[in-house]
Amino acid sequence: MSKFFAADDAGLRAEILRLFGPDRLAGYFTDARGLADRALQIYVWNAALGGAFLPAIGAVEVSLRNALSDQLSNAFTAPWYDDSSFIAIDRNALATGIVRAKRHITAKGKPVTPSRMVAQLTFGFWVMLLRPSYARSLWPILRPAFAAHTRRSRATDAFDPLVGFRNRLAHHHLLYDRDPHIMYERLMAGARLLSPELAEWIEHHSRIRQLLSGGPIQPALLF
Repeated sequence: MSKFFAADDAGLRAEILRLFGPDRLAGYFTDARGLADRALQIYVWNAALGGAFLPAIGAVEVSLRNALSDQLSNAFTAPWYDDSSFIAIDRNALATGIVRAKRHITAKGKPVTPSRMVAQLTFGFWVMLLRPSYARSLWPILRPAFAAHTRRSRATDAFDPLVGFRNRLAHHHLLYDRDPHIMYERLMAGARLLSPELAEWIEHHSRIRQLLSGGPIQPALLF
């Protein structure tokens, strides 16, 4: 346990509890059976998990959106997000995400460019393109972004659960109660679909497996 949450440091512990507030810590106290020291240990572990997941999910997200954008650029008139034939596939869903991304870019006083659009469109937008409703319209275009013989359902199974998990991560919510072992396996499955080398790179640099195997009570655990 971090020295900052040592059992004999009651003053500092009390201040952290006050600053975080009971609502934020309620789930941790439940899992810690009401013990403040243990609740804060679990909090640090959850924060460490978040810190480890963030770059791993980020690597997959960046790779996914670039790979899909490349395929869309090959299939539609550049830029693909302004091609009426692309928008017509599902005007309501696709146009909504594109308009929102453009507004974010122009609100910062910057021109809309393909690279900015690829970065601004949400992870949820990109994963949405793999839905069953686009199996005939978009999947034949997007399939070359993945390993040979990849089935659309396999891509959806890997990426779809990561959207909600990523959003919880971004808002500093509990992660350990959302099957992080399974989320990591799906993350790695998605990485392998995009590139075996990407999966190997993430495994080499990630400490997610170490954190999961060690659990919340680890010596000198830091986030």
